Amino acid sequence: MQDWLFNPTRRNPNRIEEITNILKEIWLDAPDLRLRQLICILSKDRDVFSVEDDVLMAEMKEFRRKNAENIN
Repeated sequence: MQDWLFNPTRRNPNRIEEITNILKEIWLDAPDLRLRQLICILSKDRDVFSVEDDVLMAEMKEFRRKNAENIN
């Protein structure tokens, strides 16, 4: 593996739990979607490789808010 993948000084690891919790909430509301399908929906037709985590998190929160009425 590349050393840069595991460099703990690169990004704050505390963001991971919040991001994955939001993803989990959205995915549990649409369990028939596969992970890549969900990521494509959330990426808004952009290159998902380049999207910063804070941008993705904000978009996931907005997606969850907009789709709250369609849940259950």
